[in-house]
Amino acid sequence: MSLLNLGRDVSGRTTFLRSKADHIYNGVLTSLGGEQTITIPSDAKYWDVIFAVTPGASIWIAINQTAVVPSSSIATGTSELNPVGYSRLLAGDVIHFITGDTSNDVSIALYPSP
Repeated sequence: MSLLNLGRDVSGRTTFLRSKADHIYNGVLTSLGGEQTITIPSDAKYWDVIFAVTPGASIWIAINQTAVVPSSSIATGTSELNPVGYSRLLAGDVIHFITGDTSNDVSIALYPSP
């Protein structure tokens, strides 16, 4: 279960702290590497997902659809730019990642969701 606990930040102020993730994925996305994917594991039905990326990165993420770096014009799409995370993804969902940048680090933390 994805619980938040009260704790203290570096300034001593009260904040919320996450529990340790059940699954963590790390990787490097490059413009030459194309799209990469991970599949949500099946040891829970629902998952909360949190992303951490290189500061200043442009990472496009899509769920169960191809991630696409957009063209120069505004149009409908299936990918989101640097989302913080998603709530209640289903086991078996596939997260798609792509970047137009030279190189970006990405970390994905998965927490079972009630």
